[in-house]
Parts: sequence; C-alpha cells; structure tokens
Amino acid sequence: KLVGAALVPKEFSLFKHQQEMLKQSLLGNHSVVVTGTGSGKTESFLLPVFAQIIKEARGSTSYWKDVLNSDLEDWLPATPPKWDDSVVVKRGEIRKPAVRALILYPMNALVEDQMSRLRAALDSDESRQIMDTYLGGNRIRFGRFNGSTPVSGHPFIASKDGSIVKNKTKILELSKKIKDAIVESQELDKEVSRLRRKIIDAEEKNDSAAIDILIRELANLNERKLFIPRLGIHSAEMFHRWEMQQSPPDLLITNISMLSIMLMRQLDPEIEGDSSDSQIFEKTREWLESDKENNVFQLVIDELHLYRGASGTEVAYLIRLLLDRLGLSPGSKQLRILASSASLDSGSEKTFRFLGGMFGMSAEQAKKSFHIESGELSIS
Repeated sequence: KLVGAALVPKEFSLFKHQQEMLKQSLLGNHSVVVTGTGSGKTESFLLPVFAQIIKEARGSTSYWKDVLNSDLEDWLPATPPKWDDSVVVKRGEIRKPAVRALILYPMNALVEDQMSRLRAALDSDESRQIMDTYLGGNRIRFGRFNGSTPVSGHPFIASKDGSIVKNKTKILELSKKIKDAIVESQELDKEVSRLRRKIIDAEEKNDSAAIDILIRELANLNERKLFIPRLGIHSAEMFHRWEMQQSPPDLLITNISMLSIMLMRQLDPEIEGDSSDSQIFEKTREWLESDKENNVFQLVIDELHLYRGASGTEVAYLIRLLLDRLGLSPGSKQLRILASSASLDSGSEKTFRFLGGMFGMSAEQAKKSFHIESGELSIS
C-alpha cells in the first residue's frame, strides 16, 4: 500500500531487478544492483528499506504501538512550534527511536534528489493516511543531515562566567527557519487548492483548453513542493539537527563527508541538556541491542563504484568505524548492506575482492554474502 502511493505507482509493475533486490534483502543477503541509468536503481534499494521497516513495525514482538495523539491541530505561521518541541513526543510515538536505514551519497546534489523522492513516498496525504491506517499513526521518519540542515552548534553553551545558558543566536536562527518553512509549505498548499478549484470550474464550463493549461500548472506546482519540507505536526520529515539528535529518524540521508564529521562529535558531559550527533549512534546501538533477532540496520550506499583507490580506502575505514560504533560486524545478521553501481561484474573475482575490501570481509566471504543483481534487458 505504502509503496504504491508514490514510490512505485500502482499502474506500474516492478522491474525484475527491483523485485530481486527486495527478495534477496528480505532473505538476509547483502545486495548490489548493477543496471543502467534510469532503470530504477533508487527504487531497488528503497523497496527493501521500506519493507524491512514495515516488517519491524508490524512484527509480533516488535510491533509499533499506536501513537497517543493522532488528532493534533497542525502548526500555523502565527503559532509555530518552539525550537525544542519534539514532534515525536507531541504525537506520542513511543517506539525506540533509531536510524533503521542510513543512506549514503557521494555528493549533496544526490542527497537533495533523494529527499524529493522520499517526500513523495512518505509525506503525501495518501502516504500519511496509509501510515495512519496500517502503522497506528506512526510515521516512517526521514531526515537529511548535511551542511544545509539547520542548525549547527549546540542548544546550550557555557557563558563567560562559566554558567550554562541557552545558545540564543542559534535558537533564534532555528526558530526563524522553522517559521519560514511552515509559511512556504502552506503557501504552496494554498496555491494547489486554488488551482484545483479552477480546474473544477473549467470542467463545469467544458473549457478543455483551460483544463490542459491548469493541469500542467498543477503538475509543475506539485513538483516544486517536493523540493521543500512539508513541515507540520503530522509530517514524516524531520527538519533540524537537534530534533534528529534527540529522536533519530528511521531513514537518515547524508553524505560521506558529513558522516565522518558526525562520528567525531560528542556530548559535553558538563552541559545539561546538550545535544550532539553522538546521540544518533548511541540510540541506534541501543535499539539494535534491544532485539537482536528482529532489529536490522540497513546501510545503503549509492554509486558504490566511485569509492576506489585512496578515497575508497578512506570510505572503507569510515564504514568500519560506523559499524563498530553500532556494535555490528560485517557478518552480523543485524546488518543489511544495499548498494547501487553502474560497473560491477557479478562474474568477476575482482568484484568480490572489491566488496570484501570495502566492507571488511574476505573475497570468499563477500561471494557468499552478496547478491549482485544485474537484471535482464527486455529491449536491446
């Protein structure tokens, strides 16, 4: 139901490589999809990501309990949330917060493209309704964590006299960004409603020329909406860093450079109420340890073939640091690796030496652990 809302519209069938990636991942295998540009590689790894999260949410032992407050009034520009308001707490989502899937991209442009897809897949009216119906009002939460994510710094700092005070500069900056995002989102929603009313009027007048123009305008406007957060009390997207540090999103989207920085940031033990990236990893580790049979961390790496040579070695060691931080090993049954590439050969020994080197395995272990899905050309 959820996938059919936007990720793979109901009128389309899955490609073979998308179906196989879903199947292999749910069987417990690491999987790499190797197909051409425009063949649906993104959907190939998002399908198993969504499926694994929903498997947990609907599982008999890991079932996500219904939210406590599902009928809250949405935010308005005149009454925005406070800087430290937590949507998770306000709505009463009581599952363990953790990063259930970390999606890594080599560059920010690809992060932004992914965010537009996730907004369509998880934050549309239809997607929210499906989560209300099947997930007890819980949201599959996602968030972008990079240099564009508000707000850098800490919410509390030490003053000159040594006392701990609010970081007013950063709090004011964040409050303005929250309000601006609500205004922008709601203005676009109003414009969508206006165009829909005009289409109805044109249909009543049987004005086909006007209908065609208005439908194109509406499509363009809906496309624009995907490139800004749909910020509200019932949104699935998490907007700022402090919010994600306190309650990590189920899907965290970032890039290699930012992940490296995040792994170095720690809480200040001298500052009560401090917030830091270290909380994201600590809470994810706690979630993994809470149910070693059912809780699975999914590591998604796009454009895997780019990580070669010296830069590839750096990424390989970064992955080792990440897994160690989470209490995982390459052979852990709680780890699922999903990747896309344009140039790996499933029949080559070099491919498995590369995969083993990247993820801390021998070539033989990689051959046993990884499924390479190249799909089949139906049109040549």
